[in-house]
Amino acid sequence: MKTTGSLAGRRQVLIAQIAAQRLALGQAYRQLEKPIHYGEMALQGFGFLRKNPWIAMAAPGVTGLLFSGVKFLLQRGKPKPELRIDHEKLIKALKADEAKAKKPALKYLGYALKAVQLYRRLRPYFL
Repeated sequence: MKTTGSLAGRRQVLIAQIAAQRLALGQAYRQLEKPIHYGEMALQGFGFLRKNPWIAMAAPGVTGLLFSGVKFLLQRGKPKPELRIDHEKLIKALKADEAKAKKPALKYLGYALKAVQLYRRLRPYFL
């Protein structure tokens, strides 16, 4: 539209500019409203969790079951890997663990024996 020096032409241009500014202002206002809206929704969610604390307790179990179900569905058609157990290595490892377990037990048994002997020596002084 040509802007002539007439008052009607200038008026049309100003009306168009004002309409564009109103549209931009409305969009900016809606953008400002979003964080407030999200904050209110978060407060409502926390209020719901505060009133229903069992949901926070059940959520880990439900997610665990959900992931287990998805894993089961994904691995349903795949063949299971065969386990090969070397019995000799297993026996050696068990014997090594048993030997490690005996040493601390004997050590603490010795401490207990010394404590009993000390108690027997000092008992007459306490009675």
